[in-house]
Amino acid sequence: MYKNVLPNESVKVEEYDGFYDLDYLLGFSLYIESKRYGKIKIKPPAQKGGLKKQPLLYADNSLPRYVSLDRIIMSDETKE
Repeated sequence: MYKNVLPNESVKVEEYDGFYDLDYLLGFSLYIESKRYGKIKIKPPAQKGGLKKQPLLYADNSLPRYVSLDRIIMSDETKE
């Protein structure tokens, strides 16, 4: 878990083995909480062999093709 990531910083979120993972369809969901976006889930499309190095959210708040972003709404029962 990364904490206190500064604006315009990148973080590594996943790593795949180029030999053993080559034949599998792999993906992930990334949950983020920030003052700017609140609580969100970013999900790039699963790809055979895992995702390639790519941005998940651009500085202008647009998303790369096929990447989804969902806002997470907390109900009163699930709030901490």
